[in-house]
Amino acid sequence: MATMTLSEVLDRFDDAIAVDADYERSRWLYAAFGSDARSYLHKAYAISTPTSLVSDFDERGHYGSQGESLTTVLVKVSYRIRGDAQWEDYKAALESEQTVARLLLAQDRTYDAIRYRATESRETTLDGGWLFSVLRFDVHHRLAFT
Repeated sequence: MATMTLSEVLDRFDDAIAVDADYERSRWLYAAFGSDARSYLHKAYAISTPTSLVSDFDERGHYGSQGESLTTVLVKVSYRIRGDAQWEDYKAALESEQTVARLLLAQDRTYDAIRYRATESRETTLDGGWLFSVLRFDVHHRLAFT
C-alpha cells in the first residue's frame, strides 16, 4: 500500500482528470466553486478531501509514523445547460459526470484501493443554466505523519 500525503492524493485526482483536455480545474476552492456566477465554468471541477479516518497507527514503523487511512475525496463537476436544449444538455452532463468517474478509476493503482461510492448530489442553478454534480470516492492508503 502506498504512503501518500493528502496533497498527493489531491494531485493524483487532479492529474487523472487533466488527462481529458475538455476539463479544467476551477481556480476556486471546492466550497466556493458553484457558489456564485463568477465561479461557473463549463466542464470545470474542484476537489476536496473532507475526511480521513486513520487506523492501525504505527509510531515506530521503519518509515516513521504512519497509519492506514480511508480518505473521502469529493469531486464537484460543472456543466452548462442551454435554455433551448435542456434535455440534451442534461443527458450530456450525466455522461460528463461518468467520464470523470472513469478517468479517476482508470489511473494507476498506486492506491491500495480507490472506490467510486456515489454521486452525492446533482443540483441545477436557480436559472437552470448550470448543473453541478458531486462525486464521492474513497481512497485506501497509508498516511505519513513524519
